[in-house]
Amino acid sequence: MRINLIGNNWLSGDGLHVRGYGFDPEGNLLREDTLLRYFSGIASSEDFCQRLKRLNGLYAVIVESDAFQGCSIDRTRIYPLYYRCGNGEMWVSDDATSLSFKGDTLNGKAVSAYQVAGAPFEGQTLVKGIQAVKPGCLVAFEENVPHEVPYYRFEKYSEEIHSSNSKELDDVVLSVFERMVRSLDGRQVVVPLSGGYDSRLIVTMLKRLNYQHVLCYTIGRPGNGEYEVARQVARQLGYPLVFVDNTDSRVANVEMLQTEDFLRYARFLGNLVNFVWLYEYPAINYLQRNGFLEKDAVFVPGHSGDCIAGSHLRKNYIDADSSMAWLSKSIMDFSFEYGYDKWVEDSILKEFEALSEAGYLPYTIFQSFIIRNRQTHQIINSARIYEYFGYEVRLPLWDNGLVDLFLSLPFDQLRDCSLYNDYVCSLFEPYKVDIRKKDVSLPPLWKVRLKAYVKRLLPKRIIHRFIHIDDIVCEQELSTTLLNELVEKGVYASFDDFTSVNEIIKDWYLMKVKEWLQSAPINS
Repeated sequence: MRINLIGNNWLSGDGLHVRGYGFDPEGNLLREDTLLRYFSGIASSEDFCQRLKRLNGLYAVIVESDAFQGCSIDRTRIYPLYYRCGNGEMWVSDDATSLSFKGDTLNGKAVSAYQVAGAPFEGQTLVKGIQAVKPGCLVAFEENVPHEVPYYRFEKYSEEIHSSNSKELDDVVLSVFERMVRSLDGRQVVVPLSGGYDSRLIVTMLKRLNYQHVLCYTIGRPGNGEYEVARQVARQLGYPLVFVDNTDSRVANVEMLQTEDFLRYARFLGNLVNFVWLYEYPAINYLQRNGFLEKDAVFVPGHSGDCIAGSHLRKNYIDADSSMAWLSKSIMDFSFEYGYDKWVEDSILKEFEALSEAGYLPYTIFQSFIIRNRQTHQIINSARIYEYFGYEVRLPLWDNGLVDLFLSLPFDQLRDCSLYNDYVCSLFEPYKVDIRKKDVSLPPLWKVRLKAYVKRLLPKRIIHRFIHIDDIVCEQELSTTLLNELVEKGVYASFDDFTSVNEIIKDWYLMKVKEWLQSAPINS
């Protein structure tokens, strides 16, 4: 097995490569040498699987002993791994692009999913022959043949569902943050603070546990509503808040996106799977250059409490007993913003029907798909920017205890995020940060479906003139240089050949992948 690792803080020894951290069932922190010892002596997929099930954290591990060869990642995919087989050899890397060779071609089915969803489906990359380890999965290599073994499933049976309440949720949240605080060793905690509940939960719990060494920052345009809420929250909790003004040319400018460093960032974050968010790149650069960040700072973003708490069920008009046809159609209409592909919808439906036949509850099948594809690929993956700039990241809202609690809730406690919203608002109240989000009612389903249908028919140059998105983080200005390149190289016919800024970034990244394939080295 040939291994190529470029990420930070890999530790190797005794046929093992590990990175990240985890807590064992007794709550002991395992990292570096102790994490290496935890995975030592693995002799089978069954042994590997049991150790993964007992570990709670963010990690990646590769085993290359005489007895067993394989690799795995945690449920979040924050530390992705990739592999390919060929000519009697096996390659494993955390850098998918390094696994591409002269003559490689795009994976047509993965590109189809990418074009409508913004990322291929789990396990795939944009390049044929290069596979990604799925979240919550291990891959065992037997005679250079990969075998996937899930050690965690996000779908649930009816007998696994049970109600909870704010007291039980608070017990879990408190244990999650107490465990995290103990492991931080007093280091600077940096929180991207928005106007939403997730990041506010992070800072409120840090205050509750009397953690003092905290820096908050908010990115955007001056005077936007998100910043006003963040400012009130930070002031009330007594934490410093840095406002990063992306309209200031000293912070963000299009020239930054024309540098070799930005291309390295795009390659690092994209990894032949994801298009890359733009707005945090200049912001973290600014915070680092101006001395706001300590060398051993730990970023703690609020990804993605509202998702596991059920927010996408509402957005997609999902009921407790929705049909598999409706689940797949709702994903195409309401979760995928870049177009429509019949093959993609059919492949989702086929997967959902198999899961339904296995007895899983419909709404948990939907939740699982959103988590395994959208959340891990696009939302959680965006937090890898902190690693790019040399910092550690924690995701307390993806702690195993919280994920297990929310994914086991009955539908009525996930509808409208009812348990989560009631809990966080009661938590915020004593700290006087219970600023309510606006209760935006959903439009009638017929109206939303009609809009989605019409959007498929109209040319993009017409659609984007009528779509208005409140771009408070200034990605429209930042994407100008990417749009120019797409037009100059003939990918876009004109400067209005797109429907959204995200589509510009998506298409630009796919263009770059094609260019990287053309310059890939010969396999030696």
